[in-house]
Amino acid sequence: LIAAIVIWFANRGWLLQGLDRDLQNRAERMHRFDALPAGEWRPRPWLMPETKADADERIDLRRPVLVMDAASGSVLMRASQLPADFTARLNPSNRGLQTVHLKPDLHLRLLAVLLQRGLPMDAAENRPVILFLASDLAPIDEELTRMAALLCALWVTASFLAWVSVRWSGRVLLRPIRELSTALDQLGPDDLASRLPTDAGPREFGSMVDRLNLLLGRLEQAFRREHATIQVIAHELRTPVATLRTALEFRQLVAVDPAEKIVLATCFRTVERMQGMVTNLLLLARLEAGKEPLPQAPVDLVELVHDALEGHPDITAELPTTALVSTSSMHVRLIIDNLIGNALAHGSPHGQVRVTITDTTLTITNPCADGIDPQQLGTIFYRADAARTNGDHCGLGLALVTRLVKLLDGRLTLSAAQGIFRAEVLLPRLLDHQT
Repeated sequence: LIAAIVIWFANRGWLLQGLDRDLQNRAERMHRFDALPAGEWRPRPWLMPETKADADERIDLRRPVLVMDAASGSVLMRASQLPADFTARLNPSNRGLQTVHLKPDLHLRLLAVLLQRGLPMDAAENRPVILFLASDLAPIDEELTRMAALLCALWVTASFLAWVSVRWSGRVLLRPIRELSTALDQLGPDDLASRLPTDAGPREFGSMVDRLNLLLGRLEQAFRREHATIQVIAHELRTPVATLRTALEFRQLVAVDPAEKIVLATCFRTVERMQGMVTNLLLLARLEAGKEPLPQAPVDLVELVHDALEGHPDITAELPTTALVSTSSMHVRLIIDNLIGNALAHGSPHGQVRVTITDTTLTITNPCADGIDPQQLGTIFYRADAARTNGDHCGLGLALVTRLVKLLDGRLTLSAAQGIFRAEVLLPRLLDHQT
């Protein structure tokens, strides 16, 4: 756009310069004629007609359009194209070049020329006059209008081509960034050994990709150390906890004092919870390491729920006759037990736990208090203290359920809103698996 404006003004100046040179040349010829000796002076028809009667008929833009008396400023001759009040707006003393807009279609470029001897208006008179030479600007206006239209068309075309090229080049230049983003999206805790491709994109991305891969390596080591630590701790705790349970069981058999029996029963329940935690930690560690077998077989989800609800008459269940899924029976039973245990332990004291099955989706809901962070649900060791009723759980249940559902090709949805905790488990159909 700036280039088009510059070109237009440059071309306008060049065209005006051509007109100005023509006017200057005509003025110089008149000055040479005015400088001739008196005896060599002769009227020239290209300067001015000899009579005013001929002026209105014969004057044109190649001749003076206005003749004024240099002393009085009165108009001696005027071209018929000029309006009657033209002299009122024109300063005769201004002898420089100027552009005058007389009508919408009549634009003149004027030059004032002073002739000391002037032109003979009759045989006895020879007075100094001011001649106004003119050139019509209509051809220049038409040329500038055509050029403006052409430059506007070129500007629109260039803008469109620039937009297309920017869109195209943007896609080409940003393609490595999109590929890098896609590769980053595919990374996760299940694929810690993967790395970003180092040959994707321009060389400028090489150092950034190398540093990202270095960071991924450190994260992989950190995750592996964490899993190894959990597994070692759980494995080392397994034996002493089992030994402690055995000792408590034998002591319960021989205890006679009622007070001692009460203390032993409390300790035994604590040891059972410790064994459950150790078992869950070992199972979670094996799942993270990929060492836990997950056999796929036809399973009736309704039957597993019935077995899990035994001993819980206060839980409301809405179950169909059957719901066949293709999964691991043992691990689905762990999912159901953990979700029901979580609902009973974390629910409100007088709230109702509901279990429903729709198609192959298991839904468990229970009232809950405020303060649960939906983003943290399913995170290991997460404890929403405001929603807890006792300290029997340590935050392993939902983390274990999340991992098991994912490995069983299912989908888990956890939410807590408007005082209701909701867990939905979608398991693959038996028909889908067989197909």
